[in-house]
Amino acid sequence: RSSHFLPISCSFSTAAVGEASQKGLLIWGEGKNGKLGLGDSDRQDYPCILESDSFGGESLRSIKCGADNTAAITESGKLYMWGSNKNGLLGTEIEADYKDTPHFMEAFRNIPVAKVEFGDAAAIVLTEAGQLYSWGWGGGFMTAGCLGHGNWESKKDPTLIEFFNDIKVLDVAVGGYHASAVVEGGNVFSWGKGAYGRLGVGSSSDQHTPTQIPFFEFQPAKSVTAGDTFCSVITESGSVYSWGANDSLQLGIGPSITLDVQSMESDPRHIKGINFDVKEALKVEAGNNHGLCLVKDTDLNRTEVYEWGAHRSAAARLVETLDDVYGVAKDTESLYDFNIIDISAGKNFAAAVAETGEMFTWGDSRCLGVGEKVWVKSPIMFAQREEFEFPKIVKVSCGKEHIAALFEM
Repeated sequence: RSSHFLPISCSFSTAAVGEASQKGLLIWGEGKNGKLGLGDSDRQDYPCILESDSFGGESLRSIKCGADNTAAITESGKLYMWGSNKNGLLGTEIEADYKDTPHFMEAFRNIPVAKVEFGDAAAIVLTEAGQLYSWGWGGGFMTAGCLGHGNWESKKDPTLIEFFNDIKVLDVAVGGYHASAVVEGGNVFSWGKGAYGRLGVGSSSDQHTPTQIPFFEFQPAKSVTAGDTFCSVITESGSVYSWGANDSLQLGIGPSITLDVQSMESDPRHIKGINFDVKEALKVEAGNNHGLCLVKDTDLNRTEVYEWGAHRSAAARLVETLDDVYGVAKDTESLYDFNIIDISAGKNFAAAVAETGEMFTWGDSRCLGVGEKVWVKSPIMFAQREEFEFPKIVKVSCGKEHIAALFEM
């Protein structure tokens, strides 16, 4: 077993000046289907360390938590995945229902990976060369898939999405049976299940081939994120636009004005309650039905974290409501003295990382690091405990019921 609880005596060395620091992985939460990678399916209420030999001794560049899977990308672009193998997400070389330790994805041995995204039944990889590969469940009679190959056929192996052969992809996001990609030049394409307008193309029709969202021809995008039934984009000007289901106010625009029975927007809408004249969006994250945004106040030269949507009901907010009309909230105390550099949104919870290495969690979950399921409205800092000491955190990813964090070794 390649993991252990992080002991108080554990030493974390500091890299010499000019030397890149080695980054390791902490992980905790629900362990079903081995998604913690610790060699079993047990729950861990406190962080465990996944040793670097699980990744060929390499330092890690990024991590991604899905509903039932976890992935890590090394500095050289190698992809490791573990957890559920439903719909063949771990590749054809794995025949078991799940893998409870990190598994090297052989299909990308000679293809450096930049990003990996999990959907409800599929995975999509963005390579360093700007190409997309997808595999998993392709769709069925009642529900569309999001593989993007021009049909609803499932794929057992990572398969190149040929639509983007002549277009460099800059970012990709996968939600519940839908996907969106930002390409060079700022255009956005989406495909998959179209219900609730989650594709942003002005309708709720399914699309088995990437389809351009006309809006971003005039507002070039630079990054995208996807929730269960909605998407959000950061434009090159630093603003945020959202589309899709809005039944929990997850679009950040307040209640939708629509003639449809559903509360939804099938075209991108500008986030309300944040003054983007003096604030620039640095990162936007989507949970199941809530949004999270890290912004920089250019006047005050400091970061702020905003949140909108709901976790348990339309009335539940993680932080005190800033704007009652649009439902956009900002934490004004817990994070005020910290320069936040990363954020992530899970199913019912969220996390933030400070430049100085502190990590904050909040929401309704057993993943908050307090040993039990609690409802925490405002961000709380991970504290030192007798069982372990917390190293300097640099990145975080929240899944449905688990968290992974990169730390400096």
